[in-house]
Amino acid sequence: MSKFVAWYLVELDGLLRGRITADALHSLLLEIERHLTESIEERTARGFNQEEAELAALEALGSPEQVAAA
Repeated sequence: MSKFVAWYLVELDGLLRGRITADALHSLLLEIERHLTESIEERTARGFNQEEAELAALEALGSPEQVAAA
């Protein structure tokens, strides 16, 4: 897992911990990690370098604050 994705998940965990059940939080974080991994893989296949792909995937998803609010 990239440092950018790891940071994102830590931030999201901090924003949601205590607001939803631990099981729901765990499932959500796994789902978001899978989504980001797929998005990064798609971007690298289209010619992005790894860092560009990671940052673009995170930007497309929205900030941890935006995701937590949704």
